[in-house]
Amino acid sequence: VLEFSVRAETCFGQFVAVVGSAPELGNWDTARAVALATDASSYPVWSAKITIKCPSEFKFVKMEECKPPVWEECDNRNLKGGLVSGETNSSTPHFGVNN
Repeated sequence: VLEFSVRAETCFGQFVAVVGSAPELGNWDTARAVALATDASSYPVWSAKITIKCPSEFKFVKMEECKPPVWEECDNRNLKGGLVSGETNSSTPHFGVNN
């Protein structure tokens, strides 16, 4: 089980999801993306724990009902051996920025 987290400012009605190359992440189909959650104490950090096999590529997307998803405008993020490539366990990546 891996925890996916991202720091993302959202507008009212938006939520953040993760979508990627693995079946557990929707095979790049945003209709099957995994929604992340936040609350008043953790916003703007969104997160979810997902059971996934590595390696895999993924991106975060901002979603809103009846509107197209807003994809990160950065390179795909990578999971290798259970770790997110280029990120440390102590840092939360920013939406659209490869850390």
